[in-house]
Amino acid sequence: MAIYVKKTGNQDIGAIKLVDSKTDKLKDINVVFWKNMMIWPRDSKYLFWSSNNKNHDFISIDSAFDRNGIHVSAASHVVTIYVRSCVKYWHGRYPFKVIPYQNWVTAPNIVYPIGWNIKTATKHEYDALFDLNISGNVSTSSSRTTYVSLWQIDSKDEQIDTSASKYSGKQIVIKIVQDKDEEDPNARPSYANAIITWYKDETFSDEVKEYGTESNPYVDVNGKSISLYCNITGTVKMMSGNTARCFYGDHYGDVITINELNIDKNAMSLESSEYLGDGNWRINLKMKSNVPTSANYTNVIKDLTLSSSRVDYTGDIVTMTWKVFNEANTLTRYSNVGFLLGRTYTSTTKVWQQGGYASNQVTNVTCATGVSKEVAKWISISNPQINSATSSYYAKVTVNPQTATEKMYIENISTSYDDDIIPATDTLFQIMFMIFKKTGYYAGRKGIINVTCVSDTKSVELTQTEHSDTSFKKITDRDIDKKKISIAGIVPNSYYSNMITSITNLRYDYNYLMWLADVSVTRNPKKILDHELMVNSYPKVVSSKSQYLEITWSIMTGEVNSSPRYGKIKFSIPDYNCEDYYDITQNGSTDAQGAKFDKNYLNNSKLYNISDNIVSSSTTSVDGPGKISLNGNFYIGTIKINENTKHNNTVAYIKPTEITDWSVSDFDNYNNAAFYIRIKGKNVYIGIDRNVKIKLEITGIGSKEDTILQEKAPSVDSNTLANVTDLDVSSIKISGEATTNKLPYLITNEMYCVPIILNKNDVPTRYDYDVVVGSKEYPGSFEYGNYDDVSLTPEYSIPNYDNMYTVVTSWWRRQGEEKTRTVILSVDGITQSITNTWTGIKYQGDQTYRSNLSEDYSLTLSDYNQQWISLNQNNLISSSNSTSSTRSLGLTDTLYLDDLKQKNLKLTLKQEPRGTSTNFLFSSSIESETITYLNATDSASFMIYSLDDDLMKPLDISWKPTEFNNMILSYTHNDYWYSFTVAPTSLNISDTNEIWKYRTWPVGFTQAVSGKNISLTFVQHCYQFSLLDKNSINITSINITPNVEVEINVISTKSGNFFGFTWDALPDWLMVYRTSDTKLTFKCIEINDSTKTRSCTIRFTQYESGISTTLTISEESWRNPELDESTIDLYYKGAKTVKELYSDQAGIGLPITIRQSDGTLDSTKINITSRNISDSRYAIDIVSLVDLEGTIPLFGRYSLSNKNQYLGEIYCIMHAYQFSCSSDNTSEIVWTLSPKANELWSMYYVTSIIDGEFADYEISEANGNFTCYHSGVNITILPKLTNYSNERKNWTLKLKQNKTKKEIFVKVQQLGANEYEEVYI
Repeated sequence: MAIYVKKTGNQDIGAIKLVDSKTDKLKDINVVFWKNMMIWPRDSKYLFWSSNNKNHDFISIDSAFDRNGIHVSAASHVVTIYVRSCVKYWHGRYPFKVIPYQNWVTAPNIVYPIGWNIKTATKHEYDALFDLNISGNVSTSSSRTTYVSLWQIDSKDEQIDTSASKYSGKQIVIKIVQDKDEEDPNARPSYANAIITWYKDETFSDEVKEYGTESNPYVDVNGKSISLYCNITGTVKMMSGNTARCFYGDHYGDVITINELNIDKNAMSLESSEYLGDGNWRINLKMKSNVPTSANYTNVIKDLTLSSSRVDYTGDIVTMTWKVFNEANTLTRYSNVGFLLGRTYTSTTKVWQQGGYASNQVTNVTCATGVSKEVAKWISISNPQINSATSSYYAKVTVNPQTATEKMYIENISTSYDDDIIPATDTLFQIMFMIFKKTGYYAGRKGIINVTCVSDTKSVELTQTEHSDTSFKKITDRDIDKKKISIAGIVPNSYYSNMITSITNLRYDYNYLMWLADVSVTRNPKKILDHELMVNSYPKVVSSKSQYLEITWSIMTGEVNSSPRYGKIKFSIPDYNCEDYYDITQNGSTDAQGAKFDKNYLNNSKLYNISDNIVSSSTTSVDGPGKISLNGNFYIGTIKINENTKHNNTVAYIKPTEITDWSVSDFDNYNNAAFYIRIKGKNVYIGIDRNVKIKLEITGIGSKEDTILQEKAPSVDSNTLANVTDLDVSSIKISGEATTNKLPYLITNEMYCVPIILNKNDVPTRYDYDVVVGSKEYPGSFEYGNYDDVSLTPEYSIPNYDNMYTVVTSWWRRQGEEKTRTVILSVDGITQSITNTWTGIKYQGDQTYRSNLSEDYSLTLSDYNQQWISLNQNNLISSSNSTSSTRSLGLTDTLYLDDLKQKNLKLTLKQEPRGTSTNFLFSSSIESETITYLNATDSASFMIYSLDDDLMKPLDISWKPTEFNNMILSYTHNDYWYSFTVAPTSLNISDTNEIWKYRTWPVGFTQAVSGKNISLTFVQHCYQFSLLDKNSINITSINITPNVEVEINVISTKSGNFFGFTWDALPDWLMVYRTSDTKLTFKCIEINDSTKTRSCTIRFTQYESGISTTLTISEESWRNPELDESTIDLYYKGAKTVKELYSDQAGIGLPITIRQSDGTLDSTKINITSRNISDSRYAIDIVSLVDLEGTIPLFGRYSLSNKNQYLGEIYCIMHAYQFSCSSDNTSEIVWTLSPKANELWSMYYVTSIIDGEFADYEISEANGNFTCYHSGVNITILPKLTNYSNERKNWTLKLKQNKTKKEIFVKVQQLGANEYEEVYI
């Protein structure tokens, strides 16, 4: 050993040099000296520790730091560390170096103690301090840990030197733990920019933009309770200073109420909201009904027909019939759902609801008929009547006979040119024709008949056919003035030109016996082209597929011959209802010099498919939009036409595209199982034709447009998904380890059941066996194919008796291991498939027990020469062993297996020498000290074995007690076997208000001689079964009313646990459903509209115990009110309407209560009362108390009910009216007539308005020598005769507003002759 010392003033370091005995090499032990005194290893010369506690005593290192280190939150921190770094006994200070391990903690590299020039340390003060700067932890998933090392520094080179004890072991490691980032508890979340995501269901996996679509609403027309699912996140300040997303619902005050919810309150209401965690919410809304109300109804005329729409010239009377319906329709609507968070409405979703339609045939509205003035000359219509048998309207239509007239016909028209083709030059030719006349001609005519009912008008056409006699007369210029014959060319249009300049010199030629006229036709000029765009023909109808259309054209300059043109000549003889036309053709020109093709416009040409927004040019690709090229003198353009995906929103079928949900059932004992799948697909719509607009545009020349018909596609796929409910189930395929025995079928509106049969597990893998020798069993098994011998253990001891019989039996059977079955389900047209594996399928092959001696097994002894034992069939016959030694031999059980294979089971039989001790056997088939439970009155059997095994002598047994309450113990005895039966004599029943108790019978059995005991206990279950109302009172009957649910509690227990029960079938008018194991809810689903109470008695029976009780359910009669709820219209004071209805209970009338539920009417304007007519029949009298002048009607909605039943609703409208007219006098209504007959002096106006709209009125009375008629608001009144006197003529006129029955009395005055200068005398 050697000691090495290095002098550094008083600070001495060195080493003890030792020789390692194993390696013979030197090794150092660092040492420290103080003034030549070695102080290591018992003490250290240097003190070095730190603390984050300024108040630490800095004398002892104990408790300087918590062992867990410095623990800070996720926020940024500055931690001050106080360091003791000096020589022991505070003789001098040492600098140190700080080394952080990770960059989220920073510190100065070298820190010198305060007052470094002060060499002496202070006992109770730290030597230095420094700050650790800890940045914020932005991780929200985990906290983080790091370490900071402090090393003492050599004052000369500032290097860490660990070679001497001054630095050895003096490293300080500071552990720093910073929490994961979390919400600042002093900061409140902000939801001004909340993110809301809506989901399909509570799995929160499938996002949705809205619930349903306009074509596939989410809620039906009747409305219902629905649940919407959403996730709401906002922002919150974190401890680290960052801003992070936070969940709405995780903070105090995060709720969703009607104040936080932005919904359409007219269409829905909030029922409740539930926070499910992680920002997920369930919003329970009630969608209100969208069924049309009475306020939506309008009158519609339907089935307007005539018994005959054609009448001959003699006239006839036909019947016009029609029906009137009150119809209402509400459109599919959507309601927005959003949130008011942070005083800002956030993202909303839409909930779509189906619209409704209702139609009721009525006969209580006024209908009017009418025709035009012209038609009124030959058609008259009776007042409308009602056919009560068909609830339809009818009116008689009288058609007057026609008056015979004369009619002429133009026949045999021709020209002086063959084929009537005129040369292209200026031409004069003759046109020839004949005229014939019929004297008995009746002109055909058509009339439109209008039927008006409130706001609807329908029309029907009636035709009176023309008729003429069969005799003709040829007309010459002797029979008609030729001035009455008109011949002229028609006004030119897009087809007929103006080539006919004149038609003159009409005459009758007696040589030809025809009429002739000279027709002058101008020259058909050649066509001068100046860069003329000539488009060739192309298909005007194309298929529905995506395709390219080819169009060719040319651009020409010069002369070309004109095409043939056409003219039309009109013949007419107005006095004789005669009119006819004749076409002529003029050839095209033949003298054109020709034209040249211009091929310089290729780059100026563009072809547009305006409908599909596609453009072709010379630079585009034919594989893209198309291309324009030049081929010889012609331009060839191709333009792409997209596939026609236009449809009429009528779904033809749904094309399966995906399996959205699936599950499987367990398998039964017959391997039956099932897949349950929900399939969605694309809606496939019925396609419709569309027009494709094509435009050819050539810069510098012009453009041409045309429309091409693209035929409809047979079907059009959409992007909207719907549940498939009419799938061709043969498209569902099963593969793998299963088969099918019946077709899949639809079990709900969305889910298909696919029955399958899993392949049987019928391949054995082993054999099970059991050998029974006497009372001992030797069970076991071996694998298929293993036929090695098996030794059975332990040895069997043969009883030591003479003539002892020991029975040997054996059996074997095939057995297999549990298997799995993997099955694949696929659907034609869907790439996705479903795979499921069923496990635990037990062996299902042949498991027959093979136990026939000689057929299934045989027994042999290994040594038949031993005289003490023999084998007879399956009986071992042995004698007693009087020797002093044990004797033995082998028994072989040979199993005859499949395919002539054998398996030897070998057992050693031994017999001990006879001794002096006695062996007593006393056992039970039920293990001693166990409890046997008995159901209801079921019995239990068991056996007790009692034997002196040495003497093979049965031993008697006894038991206590011998008598039992509510139980009988019986037995039979056969040698050493006792067979017992325990049977309860009654059920163990407890009232529902009692605590249930078992019946318990302990029995002790004792063996004679040995005194051995067996203790058995038998327990009978306790049953409770009764029906209780909601107040927990026993009930035997209940009363039920329509649509009101009645809940009962069924107490059915077995020893305190719920036990099942059943009940009888219910009548059709009653239903029951379970809301829990113990609660049943009854509901009357069909109103009892008879006059007698009906009832039924239902028996409830508990399973197993058979305890039963009955419940009588009664429903009193509630006759259908049969209230007509059609709208009541009130037009004038005193108007009265009576509505009748039934109001009774069990045939006894109940007074009716009338309450106004809505409206602007009050009791000062309308009186509604009820009165009893007879028995249960009541009348509601509605009487108008005022005339309502103005333009705004009033309405009232009144509900009718009795003490038990809502009977219906009455809706009344009091119509507002205005009825007045203009007048020539301010004090009275005076209309002034001209002195001159049939001269209009002044026009008068009538204001007839009901509810702000024009209302019909009539001239109900006219007394005087004048005529008066009205059209709308205008009244025309004319004197019939001239007043030659100077006295005024005074008459009267009365106007009546039809619906309100209001009247205006008018004084009519015809001026005297002296009051009009131009009177003719």
